[in-house]
Amino acid sequence: MEDHRVLKASVDDSIRDSIQEMKDSIRKDLTEFCSMLLEVLGGKAMTSFEPQNTVTNPKLWQFRGKNPEAWIVQAEHYFDFYKIEEDQKLNVASFYLDGEALK
Repeated sequence: MEDHRVLKASVDDSIRDSIQEMKDSIRKDLTEFCSMLLEVLGGKAMTSFEPQNTVTNPKLWQFRGKNPEAWIVQAEHYFDFYKIEEDQKLNVASFYLDGEALK
């Protein structure tokens, strides 16, 4: 039963990470596309266009001991977005540890 929960948590984390990577990739592609479109149009139309940032409240997912590199990257983005001071990062991160990460 515990193995099932750990596996489910791991799969959930992987899915969340994949979705976030896809969103980031799409956002980057859209920005590049808009830049190319402006070049083609000669900057005549839509010169003030900037892609809207749809992220309103980034979340930091629970770290359960799997895929630490991905979680650290996500945590750094979270800290940057919320302007978490360096001396507070460990304290904030500790709230997001769960499962194997607590052992």
